[in-house]
Amino acid sequence: MESKLLKRKLLEHAAGLLSDGVIRENYHPLTGEGLNAIHFSWSAAHLLLLLLKK
Repeated sequence: MESKLLKRKLLEHAAGLLSDGVIRENYHPLTGEGLNAIHFSWSAAHLLLLLLKK
């Protein structure tokens, strides 16, 4: 259950995911602020895995 809560928090608060902004290399775990490299494909790939897993 905690994993579903954390997935929802990430998808609702991570900067760049709710708009046409950039997907960052990683995100601050408490604020959702994008950190490090922009347009990072590994982050996008992991987001797809999170979305596909029920």
